[in-house]
Amino acid sequence: MSQWKQSLFVIGSVISKTTTPTQKWFVLDVGQKGHSVDSGMPIPRDFTTCTFENGGDEHSKIIVTDPSIPLPTLGTRVFLIPGHCDPTVNMYSQFVAFRGQQVEGIHPIEAYGPGI
Repeated sequence: MSQWKQSLFVIGSVISKTTTPTQKWFVLDVGQKGHSVDSGMPIPRDFTTCTFENGGDEHSKIIVTDPSIPLPTLGTRVFLIPGHCDPTVNMYSQFVAFRGQQVEGIHPIEAYGPGI
């Protein structure tokens, strides 16, 4: 096991969920405008056995393949591990640093925005 822990996430919220006789999935409010895919799709931290599907610019679809995993409730925050951090960070103006549920700081991303 590595001494390092994942520290960069993109956070999406569950905006819909569906169960059919053959499949169940949920949709997040973050898509390709919120994460890079050049080195692979993001991995949902708490749903690593699920299948991540690109849902376009603003949505992602998480297919739950294990019937024992319950679908999250609407509004649940899902932490995505980006496939490539540099071009993902480039999409944002700030980092939000938190420990547990407590925000500890907000740090600007200096290389973001016009005039660079």
